[in-house]
Amino acid sequence: MKTLTLLWLALSPMPVASAPASDANDTATRLESACPPEHRNARLRIGNLLGSPLWPEIRARFDFGTASVEDVRLLSNPDDREMCVRLFEAMEADGTVLAPGDKVTFFKSGNRYLIPIARHRPPGVIRLDGPSSLDVYDADFRIIGRFAA
Repeated sequence: MKTLTLLWLALSPMPVASAPASDANDTATRLESACPPEHRNARLRIGNLLGSPLWPEIRARFDFGTASVEDVRLLSNPDDREMCVRLFEAMEADGTVLAPGDKVTFFKSGNRYLIPIARHRPPGVIRLDGPSSLDVYDADFRIIGRFAA
C-alpha cells in the first residue's frame, strides 16, 4: 500500500510538502538582511563541484566562465547587498522555492555566482522539490546550472 501511495504522490501535480507562498513580510525581512550567513558545508559543496575530475567537461557544457575553487568569495559585506538582493530575485523568478529551514549562501567566483542550497527535511515529510543543490548563475543573474549537492 505504501508503494502505491508514494507512486501516486510522485505523479500527483499537488506538492506533498512545500514552502508557503512567501508574503511581503518575509520578502522585506530577507531583503533587509540581504546576504545570508554562510551555512555549514557550503564551501565543501562548491569544492566538490569545482574540484571534480569532470570539471573541464562541466565547464565546457554549462559555460561556467571563470569560476574556480581558488576564486570563491562569500558575499557578505555591505557592498555585496545589491548582488544578494538580485540573486534572491533571480531565484524567485526561476521558480526556486525555499521552505522554512532551508539554508542558502551566496558566493562569487570569477564571473559566476554559486549558491549552495541546503534543504531541510523534517522527519516523515516527503519533499518533491529535489535534494540539496548547488545553483550557478551568470553575471546577468540567469541560472545556467543546477547540480545535486
